[in-house]
This record gives sequence, C-alpha cells and structure tokens, in this order.
Amino acid sequence: MKKINRAKNKKLWVVIIIFICFYLYVSNNWIQNTRYNISSDKIDKSIRIVHLSDLHGKQFGKGNRRLIKNIMKEEPEIIVFTGDLIDAYRNTNIKESVQFLEQLSHFAPVYYIRGNHEYNTSRYQELMNYLNEVQGDLYILDGGYQNIKLKGNNFSILGLDRSKKGVMDNFLSEKGYKIILNHYSENFSENDNLSRLNVDLVLTGHAHGGQWRLPIVGGVYSPGQGFNPKYYQGINEDNGSIQVISRGLGNSIFPFRICNRPEVITIIIE
Repeated sequence: MKKINRAKNKKLWVVIIIFICFYLYVSNNWIQNTRYNISSDKIDKSIRIVHLSDLHGKQFGKGNRRLIKNIMKEEPEIIVFTGDLIDAYRNTNIKESVQFLEQLSHFAPVYYIRGNHEYNTSRYQELMNYLNEVQGDLYILDGGYQNIKLKGNNFSILGLDRSKKGVMDNFLSEKGYKIILNHYSENFSENDNLSRLNVDLVLTGHAHGGQWRLPIVGGVYSPGQGFNPKYYQGINEDNGSIQVISRGLGNSIFPFRICNRPEVITIIIE
C-alpha cells in the first residue's frame, strides 16, 4: 500500500508542477488588452492611443511579432512608450528592442521616453546610437514636447524632465489636449504632484502592476513605492487630471508575474 500511495503522490506532484509551470508561462506571456474611454470637450473626433511600458528586453515571439500584431489590431493614431525598453541588469536584446519600436514607427508615430533602466545601463551610449539610427516616426521626448494634430484635434505631448522648467512652463501654456509621459506612476499626486499641473492625461509605468497581484490585497510590491503600492495599475483621477498606469510587458529583478499578465493599453479619447 505504501508503494502505491507513494506512486500516487509522485503523480500528484508532477501534475502540480506542470500546472504551476503552465500558469507561470500564461501569466508572463499571454498579453492582456485593456481599453479605457476618456471624454474631453477638447476633442471633436475620437483618437486611439496605444500605451506601452516596461518591456525590459522581453520578446513575444521572434522579432516581437506576436506583440506587434496585437498592437496593430488596436489601430492607434499614435503609440507611446513610457520607459524601460531594456533591462539594465541583463543588458540583453537591446538592438532587438529598438527594432521593435522601429517596426511600430512605420505603422504609427511612436513617442518614447526613457526610464530608470535606460539611464542605469552600462550600454547607454550603444542604446542611444541604435535609437538615433531608427528610420521611422520615432520621437524621443527628452524633456521636450511636441505639438501635433490628429483628426483636426490639437495635442501637446511632453516627455517629463522637471529639470527643464522653461520647457514645462511653455508646455503648460499650450492650448489643446495636453499629455505628459512620465515613467514613475508614484509622482501623480504624492511626490511631484503631477495632478496639480492642470494637464489632461498623464501616462506612466514603472510599477509593474505590483508584480504579484493577490485577491483583495491587489498589487504586492512596486519599485519606488515598496509594499502595498497605491499607484500600480489602472486609471486615477485627481484635480481634473487623469493618470493611466501601464502594468508593463516584461520583468526585471523579479522573474515572474502572478495574476498580472503583460498589458497593452488602448486609450480612446472622445
């Protein structure tokens, strides 16, 4: 009987291990599409924005084909990427990650800001060389902003760098729909009070969706916020400004996501 029970226990453990491996694979590779509808009296015709963040050099299929196909289905007017394209600890897939942005830039204009991993990588100059060689509509918003027109709507898009105060002042005086790209979600209404700037939309990442999400508890841990983070996913509103936080696409120090699939966000402003 003992031998039979041991055999059954081994089979049970094999089944459990297979299930865990399958679950972790799905949690880290099955892309989730999230859509938010935002109303504004500054917009006459609806605009679709795809918001990406925190790829950390991850590949979804060869050449990120699966991810690119997913994004194209959303038919965005513009694409924004809010930092951590690569991972400073592993420094892998740097060229491939830039090529991912380049492919997207042939489909729709891409507005990109750097995150902490871009600044901390030992291969920073190599990364910037690749980015500057991109042939397509890729715009690196290094503390600057651009005025664009989409379907007759006026937009101003700023890549946040608080050290360039003159740029910020000019940006805030612009008319039309104002968007700030900022890597750090915790800056919305605590440290830097982005919600007090009277902008329409703030797009951020960095929090990795709390890395692990638990029922009732929510996000467990976020860089910059620690345990039980406040700004780790979803949409927040404060003082007339809206922040949308991307859960991101890849991983860094923590190798796995739990109840926290990679996310592609589509924002429909109408």
